[in-house]
Amino acid sequence: MSQKAEAFVVMVTYEVWERDQATYLELMERVRENALEMGAVSYQLLVDDDQPTRYTELMTFDNWNHYKRVQAKPLGVGMGEVYARIAELTIGGTGDTDVRYMNLLVG
Repeated sequence: MSQKAEAFVVMVTYEVWERDQATYLELMERVRENALEMGAVSYQLLVDDDQPTRYTELMTFDNWNHYKRVQAKPLGVGMGEVYARIAELTIGGTGDTDVRYMNLLVG
């Protein structure tokens, strides 16, 4: 049975130092604005009820090709500094994040 994906979703999970959560959330608002400006269909930030220092970004795109086109665009003004700061606030840095790519089958 073949199912056609309705969208393409990127999930990125971060572990953030407890003391830095307020700063992290402010920076993630900039990330959300940038993702939407660059062409993401939607952006959400979730927090884990069981581990309140764990956050997951959900970014939705029309499909894989749409995601790759958005990824190829240059970062928005000042976003390099935003991402560098997020790396400082993230336990293990952004290299220790869990990134998952999924096709949304039911929207």
